[in-house]
Amino acid sequence: MNDLMKELLLEEENLQFDFFSNNDALNLGLTIIKLANEANQEIAVYIEVNRQPIFAYFLKGTYLEIAYWIKRKKNVVDRYAHSSMFVGEKFRNRGCDFNENSLLDPSEFQAAGGAFPILLKGVGMIGTVTVSGLSEEEDHKLCIDGIRSFLHK
Repeated sequence: MNDLMKELLLEEENLQFDFFSNNDALNLGLTIIKLANEANQEIAVYIEVNRQPIFAYFLKGTYLEIAYWIKRKKNVVDRYAHSSMFVGEKFRNRGCDFNENSLLDPSEFQAAGGAFPILLKGVGMIGTVTVSGLSEEEDHKLCIDGIRSFLHK
């Protein structure tokens, strides 16, 4: 396991919720939108709990294809219960390409940064938060910055 993978797993360990309601999804989504607006970033945010859509917002300047990126990155988190950035890095660390070696349909799964599991302490994964519209590193950073900011309110 490389250093980036260790860092990504540490994020998952540290960014866990005591509880998570639909109102929390709304407020988390708005927190991420606020951060994106402050940085003049054109992104979309999508949050699901138990695979039910709870929050979706596309900032001005986004485009339809972002919805496809969101679905594909979210599906990776649903499948592996880790951030999409971690899953992509895990395949790269093995010298593999996710699209070629995961045996999953690339039109449905994309191991690019930006989707993160909603983890309840002592329970595990109950949903996903996905950011899309920037580079995979920036999508991931905005996602975890939003979660971190929300948790520290």
